[in-house]
Formats: sequence, structure tokens, C-alpha cells
Amino acid sequence: KNKNRKILYFTYYASCGVIAFVFFYNFTCGLLLLFILVACYHFIIIQNPFCYKKLFKTIKLFISTALLIIIPCLILLFLSITLNFNIEGSLTFNSILQAAFILFTIIILAGTGFADRHQRIRDTKNRIQYYLIFSVAICLYMFTAFSAGISEKIVDLIGLGYQYRCYYDTDLNQYLIPDEFIQDKFNNKTKLFVVADIDGKMYIAPKNKRTTSFYFTAKELAQVSCNK
Repeated sequence: KNKNRKILYFTYYASCGVIAFVFFYNFTCGLLLLFILVACYHFIIIQNPFCYKKLFKTIKLFISTALLIIIPCLILLFLSITLNFNIEGSLTFNSILQAAFILFTIIILAGTGFADRHQRIRDTKNRIQYYLIFSVAICLYMFTAFSAGISEKIVDLIGLGYQYRCYYDTDLNQYLIPDEFIQDKFNNKTKLFVVADIDGKMYIAPKNKRTTSFYFTAKELAQVSCNK
């Protein structure tokens, strides 16, 4: 019986991992799959499914499963913002890594008893090991293609570029910047995307791109606020 229970939970959590990945890209489809998963569990696994006590347990299962799916997505979204990597919208190596990260997070949460108290690891030492494994996984992904934009984030944080900057039109007129490299113009100000600012050389990117193909030298250029 215990073996069958483990197989059931492994299948259930693996399905949660797939649903979480779908949910991250398409909320409606993910929610629909979640309803289908919980409904299948309720009507196939549970005996006497129309008993109100069993219905109440299924509602609790739905809520805990929804949280189990949402939390890894929120973690991934938070890391994408703080570490400046893109959430892949197509099947690539990075998207596979992201899917594995979501599934791995669900397994860790499930193993520590987030979803079901019967599956909870009661040994504190083993539970700590689970959390350590989760921490190591986060650290490892930071040094892979999963976080390819981290270098740009560092450049932004230390003020060397990879950020939008604004200057007065009168200060930029002398540099003859092509229109395709001007992100916006308002209130006598020009908005540029500076890829790098090194030793007075300003490398800028054209609209909708993050790679540079034009630079100008301006050692004394006053930066102003980009607020309109």
C-alpha cells in the first residue's frame, strides 16, 4: 500500500511540474489542466467521491496544489527580474532548464511536506538536506545559460551601462546621433539605451535591440532624469 501511495504521489507531482510549466506561459491552459488533474484524482482515486467530506478534502487538495504550482513560477519570475535573464517562450536549452527548475522546486516542496502531511519528512536532518539541495540548485543555475543576462545586470548596477539614459537635446546635437539610435524625445530631452560607457566612449543601441553598432565620445555629458 505504501509503495502504491509513493507511485501515486510521484505521478501526481510530476504532472504538477508539467502543469506549472504550462501555467507559467499560459494561465488559462494551466488552470484548466489543474482542474482536470484534481478532478481525475477525485473521481478515480477517491472512493465515494460525492461524500461532502471527500469533496472538502479535494478542495483542500486543489488549493494546496495550486500553491504548489504557483510558488515555483513566482520564484522563477523573481529570479528573472533580479538576475536579468529572459523567460524563454520557445523550446530551447534555457526553456528546458527552466522547466527542470520548476519541476525540481515542486519535488522539494512536496518532499518537505508542503502538499501532504503524510508525505512529510519528519526527520529534521533530512528536511534540512532537502533545503540545502534546493539552495545549491539555485546557485548552480546562476552560473549557467539559465541566467545569461546576469552580466548585463551587473553592468547596470555598477553604472557602466546597459541602461536607459536621458540627456538634453542641446548637449547631444553636436554628436550627430542617427535617429534609429534615439529611443524617445520629450521635453527637450533625448532618451538613449547605453550598452556601455567606458572612458568617455558611449556605446548605444538602436531601438528594440540590446547590441551596439554606434558610439560617440563624450567625457563631459550631464545626465538628466527620464521622467516625462
